[in-house]
Amino acid sequence: MKHLRWAGVRVPLLLLPLPFLALGGCSAPVFSIVDKKTCKGVDGSGKPQDETAAFAPTDGRVCVWFSYANAGAGQVVKAKFKHTDPLGTESTEEVEQPLKPGNGSAVAELSGLDGAPLAVGKYTVELTNQADVGFGPPLEFSVQ
Repeated sequence: MKHLRWAGVRVPLLLLPLPFLALGGCSAPVFSIVDKKTCKGVDGSGKPQDETAAFAPTDGRVCVWFSYANAGAGQVVKAKFKHTDPLGTESTEEVEQPLKPGNGSAVAELSGLDGAPLAVGKYTVELTNQADVGFGPPLEFSVQ
């Protein structure tokens, strides 16, 4: 008899977490980068123009255009540019891009120092959140 009484108590205790687990699927949508491209600029409506992975030093800047979904208030994306010059020397530069809440697009730019031409070499750029969690594989481009 004692054994049956415990069985009657265990079953309701096991069922107690079910409503909470079911509601877990109703959480806020997750932020994501939907698309990303390297380009020479963006038009007035924010669309990428002159998509390319090859830039000239005189281009003056490289734009990393990306579209995103479900950005929260205060959401920031970091663009981590890694440069390898023709001699193999590596350097990095980070650019933070604040986002508007919801869905949209944004641009992170790399430009030459103080208006100077872009440095020749191979580059990768990785988009991350502020905790350095990446959004997909890095993009590659070169300046020749």
